[in-house]
Amino acid sequence: LGSQAQTHPDSSWYYKSYAVNYAGEGFFDMYPKFLSFVRQNDSIGISTLIGYPLRIVYGKHHKFLYNRRDFLRYYHLLFDERMRDLILSSTTDKLFYNWKGVMIGDGQIWFLFQPNCYNKIGTIDNGDDIWGQ
Repeated sequence: LGSQAQTHPDSSWYYKSYAVNYAGEGFFDMYPKFLSFVRQNDSIGISTLIGYPLRIVYGKHHKFLYNRRDFLRYYHLLFDERMRDLILSSTTDKLFYNWKGVMIGDGQIWFLFQPNCYNKIGTIDNGDDIWGQ
């Protein structure tokens, strides 16, 4: 196929339809609420969109936060200004979708399509080692 391969003229349509197959329209109904919480720096609101246990990636390591209390304790480190700017600059046509979920940026945030955290944030990787290890 090479250079003759055909793509849909509106690739965002393709990816959105792919995500809808896994997430349903629920993701696209929830996403503006998530952006609003981030814009307002609303840690409590964001905590309602977390699928616990939440996987926190830092370098080649990861830890888990098992409940809302733990998430709120580390919120200011996870959702620093750099992370909030990245999220707020994302639009649904810039998101990556696959059978695992929806990714913001280069994997900084993953909304997962798994039973324990369906359409909820399951992984955060803000690039920093918030535990100083």
